[in-house]
Amino acid sequence: MNGKLAKSEPYSIPFKYQDENPIIIGGNTNSKGKTWVDCFHGRIDNMQLYNRALTGEEVLKVSTTKP
Repeated sequence: MNGKLAKSEPYSIPFKYQDENPIIIGGNTNSKGKTWVDCFHGRIDNMQLYNRALTGEEVLKVSTTKP
């Protein structure tokens, strides 16, 4: 969180998205995307997705570098 490791846990099973709903950042849907629930009330100003876990050094660099 903010460039500091909040939690670390080993995970050996590849992540597979197996849901019919679209991936939504800042909220969630049910009923196949028809109803918004659990919405984030605020703004997300910088969002990045990676296809792997970042190292602690990479997290620090990303969190301290302006987009």
